[in-house]
Amino acid sequence: MTRIFSRSVLGAIIGCGALLASGTQAAVITDSFASTGPLVGKAPTTPQTSGDVWGYTSTLTHFTVNTAGTLTVDGSGARMATLPFTPATGNVYRLSADVQTLSGNWLALGYKTTGSASDGAPSSSGQGAAPWALLTPSGGVQAFGGAGTGSQFLNGYIAPGGGSIFHNIALELDTTGAQWKTTILVDGVVASAGAFTGTHTYATNPAITGIFIGNGAVHTVTQVNSAGSVKNLQLVVVPEPATLGLVGVAAAGALRRRRRRRTQKEG
Repeated sequence: MTRIFSRSVLGAIIGCGALLASGTQAAVITDSFASTGPLVGKAPTTPQTSGDVWGYTSTLTHFTVNTAGTLTVDGSGARMATLPFTPATGNVYRLSADVQTLSGNWLALGYKTTGSASDGAPSSSGQGAAPWALLTPSGGVQAFGGAGTGSQFLNGYIAPGGGSIFHNIALELDTTGAQWKTTILVDGVVASAGAFTGTHTYATNPAITGIFIGNGAVHTVTQVNSAGSVKNLQLVVVPEPATLGLVGVAAAGALRRRRRRRTQKEG
């Protein structure tokens, strides 16, 4: 009896774990970058809408991909590669990628409002990046809620090992309330430093129309642009705690029902 019941418990636990795992991976957009040539004009592995392809604000060859699944940013200018995305209210989204910044100023990842289609870095307010985050070669991570460098909610955070190794940079966008919220995570942990909490609440919600990968330039007499790599782009819907709680309640109920049936049979 003990052995049979233990197997039932184990099965229910495994089933619950599967539900939780699948709930955290509701993919909206993914891109493995496992192709060759310029990124621009290519469809992601999973688009939000069939027919969506990567666009750009400048030259075709600035962003290139290879069969190893790496997007390379060549550092020839400060630019953005963009992909259409429209959020639905009532969801929590998490945009993430593994980012490595090798030289120059920084590589960036984020959401994009309509903004401008002209050449430029995400830090230019006309580009409409909001919210977005950057990683420097030294491992510095900064995050901004507004277009350009407005509404900064992270500064002074240093990712262990520096920017020359890959770090998972993620931006959560919570659209469940009247005022949307965004949170920055580095390697799976909410990042904060000093007075910067790593979270920003919007007074006016951004009109998001896409996501982007971009880089910035060091504005010196001899301008140095940023180069690096990006892998494993994902935009997923994250279940709210209440949803996870319901899954747990359902699993507990299943265990009780199995135990009751077992007891009745043995009786």
